[in-house]
Amino acid sequence: MKLTHNPAGSAEEQSTSKNQDDKLKGKLRPIPIRMKKVNQGTSVVGDVQNTKKKLQLYPHMSDDQRELIDSAGFGGLLNCRCSQLFLDLCRWLLGCFDAETSELVLSGRGRIPITEAIVHRVIGIPKGSNVIKCEIDASASSFMLNEFGVSKGTQPKISKLFNSLKMNKNANQKYLRTWTIFAACSVITPKFSTKVSPRLYPAVIDSKKIREQNWCVLLIRILKQSRQSDPMKHSSKPCLTFLMIIYLDSLDTGFKRIPIRGCRVSIWTTNLVRKVIAKDTKLDLKSEFTGQDNILFGHDVPLEDFISTHVPESCGHQIMGCIGYLKVIKAMKKIRSLQILRTQIKISIFKMKSLKHKMLKVKRINRQD
Repeated sequence: MKLTHNPAGSAEEQSTSKNQDDKLKGKLRPIPIRMKKVNQGTSVVGDVQNTKKKLQLYPHMSDDQRELIDSAGFGGLLNCRCSQLFLDLCRWLLGCFDAETSELVLSGRGRIPITEAIVHRVIGIPKGSNVIKCEIDASASSFMLNEFGVSKGTQPKISKLFNSLKMNKNANQKYLRTWTIFAACSVITPKFSTKVSPRLYPAVIDSKKIREQNWCVLLIRILKQSRQSDPMKHSSKPCLTFLMIIYLDSLDTGFKRIPIRGCRVSIWTTNLVRKVIAKDTKLDLKSEFTGQDNILFGHDVPLEDFISTHVPESCGHQIMGCIGYLKVIKAMKKIRSLQILRTQIKISIFKMKSLKHKMLKVKRINRQD
């Protein structure tokens, strides 16, 4: 993966951010009316603050540090380009999530499945073979607290990790563990609490195996827990950045310049998110999410996600190329069918005109007689 410095926090975008937000609130209808019907008790302020902190951290990272994070499988988050969460939209999407089927169920529009492959494609976090149990381990907690320089019995604040990472210029295993914990607490499994969860320590204590952990399953599990529990009592909430991007990326926006390949958080900039939200309040979903495509697979799953899950990586691009070719052939057949239909219509019109001309000629002859 090519690592580039995150443009989300550029000076130009930050200088216009407030003005654009005011326009969305005043002149446009940024959120569909149906998105307003949500549980207003669910708080997401902490998630917004942590997301901004994560993006503010990137300019302070050296190239070696970015390569270290990318080698651990978190390269997608390094290229996240959306610096803002739209809270009404996020709350509405959380209310649309069906924990039993693991889908975003949009009444009358379609269903968006949420699987490991899709989570990996959207935010680019590792989907290894090891399940993260989220259990407290005394030895792991002791090791991490000692590394953070915190006395036993207390947990460090997320803001302390942020400041520590900001000041640290070393690209070592301690930096990797700290960054992973910070990313997990601020993006993957955000908390209402301002402190780090000790249940994540066992997953990062061996920095060489961080990539082998399945962080995608962890995100889905937290998402399900958030829907099944009382949002005012549950300590964790889902990755709202993920929910927002997967929904917007599933819309048929009509924008031809949105790439179809690559980690989706690196595609959706803050400005692009605003444009899509403000464009229309009734955008349709893409055909693969409305039950009109992928009948061969028996369920609504994007072809890229199905292939990435069931086909070796070395063959994936070749298969996608073949599918692209078949789609072109299918489109050409449709065009050919339309051309034939157009020709038939022209012939029918010509025949009707000829018949009309003959009838007029017969009438004139009858009048003369």
